[in-house]
Amino acid sequence: LESVWQGMSAANLYFAEQAPWTVRKTDPVRANTILYYTVEAIKRLAIMAQWAIPSGANAILDLLSQPEDRRGFADAAHMIEAGRALPMPVGIFPRLELPA
Repeated sequence: LESVWQGMSAANLYFAEQAPWTVRKTDPVRANTILYYTVEAIKRLAIMAQWAIPSGANAILDLLSQPEDRRGFADAAHMIEAGRALPMPVGIFPRLELPA
């Protein structure tokens, strides 16, 4: 599980450092590539996290339009088809609000 969390941190760092929202202004093709590989990383990490957080991981895979029969470990090796339409994003994990 620790390796999955490290992967999530690495994907988040990649996304933040690549800044596709800025790259899009000068190189839209590169921005699309950044988004594609970020989504692919999220898909693979969600597949690996299903055993620990099944409902959250499956909600992520739903947002990535991954069919229920394509969510096994072997399916992590299959890339998402480029141009796949995704549903409107929604929050999956509620924000932790600590009492004051």
